[in-house]
Amino acid sequence: MKAIRLKTEFLFEPMGIDIDRPRLFWNCQGGARQTAYEIAATAEDGRTLWESGRVESPSMRAHWGGKPVSPRTRVTWSVRLWDENNVPGEWSSATFETGLPKGEPWRARWIAGDYDVDKRRRYPVDCFCKRFPVFGAGRARLYITACGLYEARLNGSRVGDFVLAPGHTDYRKRMQYQTYDVTALLKEGENRLEVRLADGWYRGSCGAWGCSISTAPRPSCWLSWNMRMKAVISIPFVATAPGPGAMTALSALPTTRTVKL
Repeated sequence: MKAIRLKTEFLFEPMGIDIDRPRLFWNCQGGARQTAYEIAATAEDGRTLWESGRVESPSMRAHWGGKPVSPRTRVTWSVRLWDENNVPGEWSSATFETGLPKGEPWRARWIAGDYDVDKRRRYPVDCFCKRFPVFGAGRARLYITACGLYEARLNGSRVGDFVLAPGHTDYRKRMQYQTYDVTALLKEGENRLEVRLADGWYRGSCGAWGCSISTAPRPSCWLSWNMRMKAVISIPFVATAPGPGAMTALSALPTTRTVKL
C-alpha cells in the first residue's frame, strides 16, 4: 500500500503558509485497508523536525506532532502505510514551506504613485521598476501584496500565474499576500523587477458586499525579499514597517505612468 495525493492544509506543495502546525492528508493506493501509518519530516538542511513512529490508525490525515515549524522553512514530509496484512509500503514524500513570521511587521514600506487622487476619475496603471545585483547561487522568494491589483515581472518574465492578485478581501480587517519562488528568474549580475499596480477592489466604483472603498487613496503595494545566497546577499525593498496608510517611497522605486486599463 502506498500513500498518494499528499496535501498540506488541503494544498499540494504549498508555499508561504502561515500555519506552524499544519494538517497533513493523503489517499491510499493498493491494498484493501490501511491499518497504520508513519510520518517523518525534515528541514532543507537535513534536520529532523518530526518522527511520528508507527501510529495504529486507518485515518488518512494527521496533525503536525513536532515543534512548531519556524517561518520561511521548507519541509519535506514522508509517509508510509501498512495494509490489512500488516505489510508496510514504500515511502511517499511531499513538501511545504512556511511564510513570514506572524505578528511581525514586514521589512518593507508601502510604495505608491506620487500623485493626488480624484475619486471621480479613473487612473492608468502605475509601473514601478527596480534594478538590483545578485551574486552567487542560492534560492530566492518574493513576498508581495497590494491595496489594489498587482502583476510582477522579473527580468521580463511574469512572476507566478495568479490573476487579479492578491485577491478579494475585506481591507478593514486583513491583507493577503503571496509567496513566489523566483530563483529560476534571477540571473548573475544585474536584475530588473517591475511591478504594475492598478485600482482593483480597493479603490473603485463597484465591489462586492460593500468591501470596495471608492474614496480610498491611490493603490499601493509592499514587497519583501528572502534571498539565501552562497555568496553576496542582496535584499532590495527592505525598510521600515508600513505606517497606518499608504505612503510614497521615492527612495525605493521610481514611478512612471503607463497604458490605461
